[in-house]
Amino acid sequence: MENLYLWIAVIVLVLLVISLLVLFSIYPMRYFASMDMSQIVVKDLSIPVGDIDLHACLYLPKYALNENNSPIKEKLSLIFLNPGWGQGIDTPMLKQWAVFLALAGPYAVLTYDYRGIGKSPGERLMTPKILEDITRIFDFARNFRR
Repeated sequence: MENLYLWIAVIVLVLLVISLLVLFSIYPMRYFASMDMSQIVVKDLSIPVGDIDLHACLYLPKYALNENNSPIKEKLSLIFLNPGWGQGIDTPMLKQWAVFLALAGPYAVLTYDYRGIGKSPGERLMTPKILEDITRIFDFARNFRR
């Protein structure tokens, strides 16, 4: 009889974990679908990192821009939103964070795809080459007029 209770507890726990995974994977998509993107300007960018160009997006809050979509301040502070390994920047959760951070500032928020992930060409790498790419992303951002 004890084994029966143990199996029931395991099944309930597994169902609970599955339910939570489904909830946390669906909720951000619903939330992002209902977000008001009219307050944000998103600029698609290409960042040269040597042999390829990485795909990137710059999120800017409209309330910090003039009629030409240029920042009112000389430069907005920039947040690098790293997508994590294996996740592209077009995922709903990453967009949700980028919009939230841009509006909370005003900040400019830069997201980018690693090599071979999302819209960036090339082979997926887990080598020091990634660090070289990140250094070039920082250089690009330092010289980019937001």
